[in-house]
Amino acid sequence: MRMLAFCSILLFSSVTIADVDLTKAYIIPDGTTNPSELVIGGVETRNGDNVLVEDFLLNFSINPDDNAQQVNLIGTRQAVDVDLLQQRLRGTKWVGEYDSGQTVYLSRFTFKTIQNGFVVGEMEHKTAEPEPSKKLVVQVLGEIKTQFLVDLDIDDPDNELTWVDSTEVGDDTFYPESYVRHLIRLRRGNSIETIHPGRGWGRFNVYDLALENGELRGSIYVPAENYRSPDTFGNGVMTLREEVPLPEVRDDNVFE
Repeated sequence: MRMLAFCSILLFSSVTIADVDLTKAYIIPDGTTNPSELVIGGVETRNGDNVLVEDFLLNFSINPDDNAQQVNLIGTRQAVDVDLLQQRLRGTKWVGEYDSGQTVYLSRFTFKTIQNGFVVGEMEHKTAEPEPSKKLVVQVLGEIKTQFLVDLDIDDPDNELTWVDSTEVGDDTFYPESYVRHLIRLRRGNSIETIHPGRGWGRFNVYDLALENGELRGSIYVPAENYRSPDTFGNGVMTLREEVPLPEVRDDNVFE
């Protein structure tokens, strides 16, 4: 019923269902303090050739006259903030290589869920063989932090740009993609598939990655057994780039 109400309101505001893309939508937890309201961000609406990214405030109430449920919807242009930048990664796939120092593995990473600075994804490593002799498909989970490249002292012409955490930057500031990076730290969780003729795959490996200028790159290591020790071992390097879907090719004769 809620979905039908949501669709009817979108139609009432002269936006057809074909013009709405909810694949990147997400809930903004602190978007309102009213317990009967919900804010959904990352909603794409198309107006001709223009694509707008909006957030929608949904207000749920009950009509006291007939006890009927009511949903009011207000859409506004969404600011390009940290949540939106992170949510655009959800569902994307990244492919490349992981060099452990002994073996080079074909690798793939998928962003499954991103919420409030936490990430859940799926990582795959396998040897480049028709039938891989080593393979790991594993759930990974961890944290994501966004940084911006800014000039901390605009009055100094020789001052260099510095990477700054998003919490230290104003919300009303827009930065081009080359001035934004995501720092991602992931740990292996439950395994989905594992093939290894030797000792097996490590369970506690950490992925320390940076997503910058379209490349997801970083090291993989095993941390120390306690928080006080800085020692790590088994370093390896992984480099991935986003896997862009191939365009659809029509196999029918369009001239018939």
